[in-house]
Amino acid sequence: KSGKTVPLNGYLEPVKYISLLSFRTWVESYVGLSVEDKSPPHDQWPVPAPNVNSQFWSALVSSVGQENCSTKDYDRVFHSHGHTCQEVFALRYGGLHRVVDAVVWPDTEENCETIVKLASEHGVVIIPFGGGTSVSGALECPSNENRMVLSVDMKRMNRINWVDASNMTAEIEAGIVGQDLQRRLAAVGLTMGHEPDSVEFSTLGGWVSTRASGMKKNVYGNIEDIIVNATMVTPKGTIERSCEVPRMSAGPDVSQIVLGSEGSFGIITKVGPLT
Repeated sequence: KSGKTVPLNGYLEPVKYISLLSFRTWVESYVGLSVEDKSPPHDQWPVPAPNVNSQFWSALVSSVGQENCSTKDYDRVFHSHGHTCQEVFALRYGGLHRVVDAVVWPDTEENCETIVKLASEHGVVIIPFGGGTSVSGALECPSNENRMVLSVDMKRMNRINWVDASNMTAEIEAGIVGQDLQRRLAAVGLTMGHEPDSVEFSTLGGWVSTRASGMKKNVYGNIEDIIVNATMVTPKGTIERSCEVPRMSAGPDVSQIVLGSEGSFGIITKVGPLT
């Protein structure tokens, strides 16, 4: 009635209709904020022109196909941030000062090997991209990076190569999204048992690269307890363990190099066996 009512829209039924009579007064007097201040989002903001290494780009397009490569502004911005509050704020107010210069969507492990080889030869920076839900800043481009930056989006590498129901193991490509993986395994009566909060959007490769944990970890373990092997393409070659057993009494364990690597060493292409 005083004209100082501020509606809060939400989907949580238990709190949707509660009247917080003193909340606005507290916010304005104690916190020092004014609900009259408006902060509309920017529909558009200037995107820096791509810094394209022409020799690399020509070789890449000829190797993986023009349809799998992009320098469009929308694709570049989409692949230049994760889900931290800082990154979302920057998106809303046009503060992404450096975005990736191009995006490529590999379809096979051989594509990934070609991409890494060409990038190494031409001095191009690679940032692997899964579901884009990173909260560690791993998808941000350093503002002072002068080299071409390429985002490698793994979403097309989403196949389940095989499932061994007798041994309860499987080999799965790294780009598969968590909820799709759950659904496809459930169709054959199986589950992976890994369920992070971001399961609707994050990918298997992202779980491995961030050494992820999930809400069912007390039963199934963290991601490092579930995987037997992971394959990673690096500038020096492809890393994988040929012995498909959960543990070996000889070291070092190359899987520990892959786990939690956050894209620093290479591109994770497939994971398996998974238990």
